[in-house]
Amino acid sequence: MSRAGAADQGFTLLELLVVLVIMAVLAVAVAGRVSGGFGGGTVRSDADRLVEDLRRTRELARSRADIATLEIAPDGAGWSGVRLATGTRVRLWPEPDDGVAPIVRFFPDGSAEARELRLEGTDDVVVVRVEPITGAVGVTGLGDAD
Repeated sequence: MSRAGAADQGFTLLELLVVLVIMAVLAVAVAGRVSGGFGGGTVRSDADRLVEDLRRTRELARSRADIATLEIAPDGAGWSGVRLATGTRVRLWPEPDDGVAPIVRFFPDGSAEARELRLEGTDDVVVVRVEPITGAVGVTGLGDAD
Protein backbone atom coordinates (compact mmCIF):
# COMPACT_ATOMS: atom_id res chain seq x y z
CA MET A 1 0.00 0.00 0.00
CA SER A 2 1.35 3.42 -0.86
CA ARG A 3 1.50 6.44 1.48
CA ALA A 4 -1.07 8.29 -0.61
CA GLY A 5 -3.61 5.52 -0.02
CA ALA A 6 -3.00 5.50 3.74
CA ALA A 7 -3.71 9.23 4.04
CA ASP A 8 -7.18 8.81 2.55
CA GLN A 9 -8.35 6.36 5.22
CA GLY A 10 -9.08 8.77 8.11
CA PHE A 11 -9.59 12.32 9.28
CA THR A 12 -6.86 14.68 10.34
CA LEU A 13 -6.84 16.27 13.75
CA LEU A 14 -7.54 19.64 12.16
CA GLU A 15 -10.66 18.31 10.41
CA LEU A 16 -11.97 16.85 13.67
CA LEU A 17 -11.38 20.14 15.52
CA VAL A 18 -13.22 22.10 12.84
CA VAL A 19 -16.22 19.78 13.13
CA LEU A 20 -16.21 20.06 16.93
CA VAL A 21 -16.10 23.87 16.77
CA ILE A 22 -19.04 23.94 14.34
CA MET A 23 -21.04 21.60 16.59
CA ALA A 24 -20.30 23.76 19.64
CA VAL A 25 -21.41 26.93 17.87
CA LEU A 26 -24.65 25.26 16.78
CA ALA A 27 -25.30 23.92 20.29
CA VAL A 28 -24.86 27.38 21.84
CA ALA A 29 -27.17 28.94 19.24
CA VAL A 30 -29.89 26.36 19.87
CA ALA A 31 -29.55 26.63 23.65
CA GLY A 32 -29.84 30.42 23.41
CA ARG A 33 -33.09 30.19 21.48
CA VAL A 34 -34.58 27.58 23.81
CA SER A 35 -33.78 29.51 26.99
CA GLY A 36 -35.14 32.79 25.65
CA GLY A 37 -31.90 34.37 24.54
CA PHE A 38 -28.49 35.06 25.94
CA GLY A 39 -29.68 38.04 28.01
CA GLY A 40 -31.31 36.18 30.84
CA GLY A 41 -34.35 34.05 30.26
CA THR A 42 -38.07 34.11 30.02
CA VAL A 43 -40.54 36.02 32.13
CA ARG A 44 -41.54 32.75 33.78
CA SER A 45 -37.97 31.91 34.84
CA ASP A 46 -37.57 35.45 36.20
CA ALA A 47 -40.81 34.97 38.16
CA ASP A 48 -39.50 31.70 39.59
CA ARG A 49 -36.34 33.49 40.70
CA LEU A 50 -38.43 36.29 42.28
CA VAL A 51 -40.56 33.76 44.17
CA GLU A 52 -37.42 32.07 45.51
CA ASP A 53 -35.89 35.40 46.59
CA LEU A 54 -39.13 36.44 48.31
CA ARG A 55 -39.24 33.12 50.18
CA ARG A 56 -35.62 33.58 51.28
CA THR A 57 -36.43 37.09 52.51
CA ARG A 58 -39.36 35.71 54.52
CA GLU A 59 -37.13 33.06 56.11
CA LEU A 60 -34.54 35.73 56.88
CA ALA A 61 -37.16 37.76 58.76
CA ARG A 62 -38.21 34.72 60.76
CA SER A 63 -34.67 33.53 61.56
CA ARG A 64 -33.46 36.99 62.63
CA ALA A 65 -36.70 37.90 64.40
CA ASP A 66 -36.63 41.22 62.58
CA ILE A 67 -38.22 42.87 59.55
CA ALA A 68 -36.62 41.87 56.25
CA THR A 69 -37.24 43.59 52.93
CA LEU A 70 -36.78 42.93 49.25
CA GLU A 71 -36.36 46.15 47.27
CA ILE A 72 -37.57 46.52 43.71
CA ALA A 73 -35.38 48.69 41.46
CA PRO A 74 -37.08 52.06 40.81
CA ASP A 75 -36.87 51.46 37.05
CA GLY A 76 -38.40 47.98 37.43
CA ALA A 77 -35.39 46.29 35.86
CA GLY A 78 -34.82 43.96 38.81
CA TRP A 79 -34.64 43.66 42.59
CA SER A 80 -31.99 43.53 45.30
CA GLY A 81 -29.04 43.00 42.96
CA VAL A 82 -30.87 40.91 40.35
CA ARG A 83 -31.13 42.39 36.84
CA LEU A 84 -33.84 41.12 34.52
CA ALA A 85 -33.55 40.27 30.85
CA THR A 86 -33.90 43.19 28.47
CA GLY A 87 -37.56 44.01 27.91
CA THR A 88 -38.76 42.48 31.19
CA ARG A 89 -39.93 44.70 34.05
CA VAL A 90 -41.23 44.03 37.55
CA ARG A 91 -43.55 46.38 39.41
CA LEU A 92 -45.61 46.36 42.55
CA TRP A 93 -49.35 46.44 42.13
CA PRO A 94 -50.86 48.73 43.15
CA GLU A 95 -47.88 50.96 42.52
CA PRO A 96 -46.59 52.87 45.56
CA ASP A 97 -46.96 56.64 45.79
CA ASP A 98 -44.21 58.81 44.34
CA GLY A 99 -41.20 58.95 46.63
CA VAL A 100 -42.05 55.66 48.36
CA ALA A 101 -39.49 52.92 47.79
CA PRO A 102 -40.98 49.86 46.06
CA ILE A 103 -40.26 47.18 48.66
CA VAL A 104 -41.83 44.02 50.02
CA ARG A 105 -41.67 43.70 53.83
CA PHE A 106 -41.75 40.46 55.79
CA PHE A 107 -42.23 40.48 59.55
CA PRO A 108 -40.65 38.24 62.23
CA ASP A 109 -43.81 36.11 62.56
CA GLY A 110 -43.65 35.27 58.85
CA SER A 111 -46.46 37.59 57.80
CA ALA A 112 -46.01 40.26 55.16
CA GLU A 113 -47.49 43.31 53.57
CA ALA A 114 -49.97 42.17 50.97
CA ARG A 115 -48.27 42.61 47.63
CA GLU A 116 -48.82 41.68 44.06
CA LEU A 117 -45.83 41.89 41.75
CA ARG A 118 -46.26 41.88 38.00
CA LEU A 119 -43.43 40.69 35.77
CA GLU A 120 -44.11 41.96 32.29
CA GLY A 121 -42.25 40.98 29.15
CA THR A 122 -42.94 41.69 25.54
CA ASP A 123 -45.40 38.79 25.22
CA ASP A 124 -46.02 37.51 28.75
CA VAL A 125 -47.24 38.70 32.12
CA VAL A 126 -46.71 36.72 35.33
CA VAL A 127 -48.28 37.77 38.63
CA VAL A 128 -46.57 36.85 41.90
CA ARG A 129 -48.64 37.29 45.08
CA VAL A 130 -47.48 37.66 48.68
CA GLU A 131 -50.23 36.70 51.14
CA PRO A 132 -50.42 39.09 54.11
CA ILE A 133 -51.30 36.71 56.96
CA THR A 134 -49.06 33.76 56.14
CA GLY A 135 -46.43 35.47 54.01
CA ALA A 136 -46.87 32.67 51.47
CA VAL A 137 -45.46 33.49 48.06
CA GLY A 138 -46.58 32.01 44.77
CA VAL A 139 -47.41 32.58 41.14
CA THR A 140 -51.11 33.37 40.84
CA GLY A 141 -51.48 34.40 37.24
CA LEU A 142 -50.09 33.89 33.80
CA GLY A 143 -51.21 35.70 30.72
CA ASP A 144 -50.41 37.61 27.60
CA ALA A 145 -49.24 41.19 27.69
CA ASP A 146 -51.93 43.61 26.58
